[in-house]
Amino acid sequence: MASGGEIARQIGALAEELGQTLAEARDRIEVLTAELAEARAGGADILAAKQGELETAEKRIESLVQKLKEARQEAVDAREETRQELQQQLETLEKTAENAREELDQERSIRKRLEKGAAADEKRLAELEKAVAEGKAGEPSPTAGRETTGVAGSSLQAELSEALEAIMKERQAREELEEQLAEAHKLIEALEQGLKRAQDAAKVAAGSVPADETRRLEEKLGVAEAQLEQAQRDGGKYAAACALAEKRIAELEQALKAGSGARGQTGSYGEETPAAPKPSTEKPLPHELHPAPKPGTLFRPEWDLEALPCKSADQVLQAWGSAFNVQLSLEGYPAQYCTAFLVVLKQGKQKQLYMVFNLKSSKHVLVCVPSKPPTDEAALNKLVGEGQKYLQMSGFELEKIPPADMGHVLEGYFLKK
Repeated sequence: MASGGEIARQIGALAEELGQTLAEARDRIEVLTAELAEARAGGADILAAKQGELETAEKRIESLVQKLKEARQEAVDAREETRQELQQQLETLEKTAENAREELDQERSIRKRLEKGAAADEKRLAELEKAVAEGKAGEPSPTAGRETTGVAGSSLQAELSEALEAIMKERQAREELEEQLAEAHKLIEALEQGLKRAQDAAKVAAGSVPADETRRLEEKLGVAEAQLEQAQRDGGKYAAACALAEKRIAELEQALKAGSGARGQTGSYGEETPAAPKPSTEKPLPHELHPAPKPGTLFRPEWDLEALPCKSADQVLQAWGSAFNVQLSLEGYPAQYCTAFLVVLKQGKQKQLYMVFNLKSSKHVLVCVPSKPPTDEAALNKLVGEGQKYLQMSGFELEKIPPADMGHVLEGYFLKK
């Protein structure tokens, strides 16, 4: 058993060890307390920084939300304004198309009146010819008035020939007017289809304005109005010509009646009434004479062609057509309205460019080809550009023909053989 001294020593050692441990513990606590204080100070700074960032982010979010609201409101306002502008444009185009249709109806009524007047004129001319033929069948009379009566018959025959010629010219002018009215009708139908497409586009998406299509429609409507105005002026001229012809026929009828009365008093013609003078032979058209091409021309007429050298639209690679008629004098033809086309055909392994004019009065299709055929794609493209430039300088407004419409538009210009 240990003695009290050993126990006391052990207690002393333990006390000394405990004191050292407590001193170390105190030091450690002091260090930890300092680190804790430091950590708390650093955490407060970070927390303050994070709090500032959070406030900045919240302010940024509020600003973005406000800008988003403003942008949405501006978009709504712009969409509404665009919709109203488009609606106004559509209403304007519809009103213009309606006016064009009314003018076309007026031109149709004028054409009907002209046709009735022409029928009446033909009937009167037939009666005049019959009366003149009956006058020719009369027996000769040896009276002194024979020479005077023969001269009167010759004068009547000459005047009748002039009236016939005037009626033929009026009939030709009326046919030209009918062709122009038919083309104006086709143009108005195309405008109506364009208006329908524009209305459908406005219903589907009102956020953008089809400015190009609207401008094209307005230009086409302007062209249609100009053509209708020209047709109205022509109709007035033709109506005046009809009135003049009717007046002249009435005068001829009176003169013929007066001549018949004179024959009843003095007897029949002393000699047979001379026939009406034949109209002078008209000058042959250029496609009948085949004149040589002018030197230095980029395109020359191909007199042996009366149409495009193809039988279907499968050979047509590209094509451009005029939107309306233009009055020109080409290759010695008299001045007249005509349409124009620029067509690229595939012929075997080569491509050829053709310029086609439909001459309304001469009723002939003039086909022109480049003076120097293209040898490669670059030369072909250059010729196409030159051809477009030439037609535009001549007054034609060209539009590219879609592939789906080539067969319908160019069918009448293909070779039938």
